[in-house]
Amino acid sequence: MKKYTMLLSPIKVGSKTLKNRVASAPRGGVWNEEPGNDHTDPEQIADAVAKCRGGVCIYEIGETAVSPSGGRGANEFYDFSDFSEGHMLRYTEYAEAIHANGALAMVELCHMGAAKPESEEGAPAFGPSECVNESGEKVTAMTEEDIRKTVEAFADAAYFMQKAGFDGVNIHCGHGWLIHQFLSPRYNKRTDDFGGSIENRSRLGVMIADAIRAKCGKDFVIEARVSGRENMPGAYTDEDIVAFCEIMESHIDLIHVSAGVYQKPMETLQNSTLYDAHGCNVEMAEKIKKAVSIPVAVVGGINDPDDAEAWIQAGKCDIVVLCRQLQADPAFEKKAQEGKEAQIRKCLRCMRCYPGPFEEAMEELGGEFPEGCSVNPYLLHFDLSDAPEAENKKNILVVGGGVGGMQTAITARKRGHRVTLVEKSDRLGGNLNFAKDDKDKYDLYALAQSMEAEVRAADVRVLLKTEADAKMMEDYDAVVIAIGSSPLLPPIPGIDRTMAGMDAYKPNAVIGKKVVMLGGGLVGAETAVHLSRAGHEVTIVEMQDALAPDAYRLHKHKLRQIIEADDHITVRLGAKCLEITETGVKIEEGGREEVIAADTVIAALGMKANPTEALEEAAKAAGKPCFLIGDCKRARKIFDAIDEGFLCAMEL
Repeated sequence: MKKYTMLLSPIKVGSKTLKNRVASAPRGGVWNEEPGNDHTDPEQIADAVAKCRGGVCIYEIGETAVSPSGGRGANEFYDFSDFSEGHMLRYTEYAEAIHANGALAMVELCHMGAAKPESEEGAPAFGPSECVNESGEKVTAMTEEDIRKTVEAFADAAYFMQKAGFDGVNIHCGHGWLIHQFLSPRYNKRTDDFGGSIENRSRLGVMIADAIRAKCGKDFVIEARVSGRENMPGAYTDEDIVAFCEIMESHIDLIHVSAGVYQKPMETLQNSTLYDAHGCNVEMAEKIKKAVSIPVAVVGGINDPDDAEAWIQAGKCDIVVLCRQLQADPAFEKKAQEGKEAQIRKCLRCMRCYPGPFEEAMEELGGEFPEGCSVNPYLLHFDLSDAPEAENKKNILVVGGGVGGMQTAITARKRGHRVTLVEKSDRLGGNLNFAKDDKDKYDLYALAQSMEAEVRAADVRVLLKTEADAKMMEDYDAVVIAIGSSPLLPPIPGIDRTMAGMDAYKPNAVIGKKVVMLGGGLVGAETAVHLSRAGHEVTIVEMQDALAPDAYRLHKHKLRQIIEADDHITVRLGAKCLEITETGVKIEEGGREEVIAADTVIAALGMKANPTEALEEAAKAAGKPCFLIGDCKRARKIFDAIDEGFLCAMEL
């Protein structure tokens, strides 16, 4: 008997029967804009293939502007009146790849409306009411003619997608885009038939749905994505959005519940962080589901099939929509189907893959966006997704059972090598095991657990409480050293009186009321939040002028917001620790010395690579090639350890 009886069961949406209840969220439009190249971008095809093979019932292309007035730039718009073979090719190839791998193919259609960041010749920004948007662009109020043309643009784009082979479209009615703007009293100040009552504010969405239905027929699936809650001052009420869904019900086939607005993704839960609940939109989805008879899907921090099954069983939703979780593990549904749910790599919500609103992130990061996924190396190396079998099978020794070592072992076994993984402690997981007792970062510990499950399933020989030496290495063809890193303790007088940052998470840790945190990087800032929530008074002492500069952009901003709003955390930036005494910490700040009283001093001053010289010498003595990966090369992030472990195994 299958464990996930509802999650894996079929459901009817419109005239289509979905094979299960796990859908892929719309993410990104069509990227390929090379002059003279009409084909779909290979990376996008690889993404679709991976997720569809992984078992999703629906794969959606993300935000696709229906007209020049509705996009970020002219290059994002493709003329949907052009049905030539070359122009349609990138879409037809996409649809064919999705269908060939067992999923329904859909496209999310959108219009930015008043949120358009820059005006272009012939395409000024417009919205429900006149205003100046957050980018400083003057926004004109839409006339009835503007509304009519926009409705036609949605219908034309939907018809184009139907001709390209897609099964339906998702009308984006959320995230602060045009239809959302008409729904929200924050934007909509109209006094005509499109303003005032919720019936009037819903009118544009109804007109668009009806126009698509008239042009594409009853068998074409129409989905509406809503922000169940705006989570902004002056927002619409729960009753408003429920009423909108009730109004839309007879015009569409599926309601998709998200939240928030694009411009403030963390604050409004448009993208949840690790400090937000998993399934953060389920409560709103339940309210909507109780009011309508068509299926209701929900997105938002969902990374566990047990949770998804429970929500569907309880009647809170009909379908779960996964975005970042399918970046982390596209085989989510397949593993649940095959009873391998313990091997699902859960999204950490570290924000590596999403730096935030494009325009802001571009400016802050100088266009240098992190690539790939922290836990899924295939996302960056999509051309290696099949992990080709090694021509020369070897006997490999991997030293170190953290995530880098485990990834090396998993990939090497997948390629056909024999692998032994040795770990000197009594468990695998390395530094991630500290997160077992922190509810905010439990997904870090879950990653270690899922990777260990993969190691065991791959039939890797695991030796715990074992240290490698030259004699052991004689039995292997190659040695991979992945022994990680340890806390950095600079030569500060009294440093031996401190507790390591990760030790502060232990259930039996003895920590006084007043805590001084030495270091305000990622570890220090997160540990300060953890201790404050446990009832401690925390002072962060940081030499730099900002907190958590080593965190990914959105996570960094979230941490800073939490700390700034926390009355139990004091931040001392530009402060140097001079000495740790029995009663506190002596610091220098702005040329003045001061002693901060402390019951406990915790050091989070960075990590240093563990020494590898002895192991390298042992490999040399045994005459074996030796490879270093992860933190023992240089202390960095989870991404680097997993990526290097993967690439090392691909080269063995």
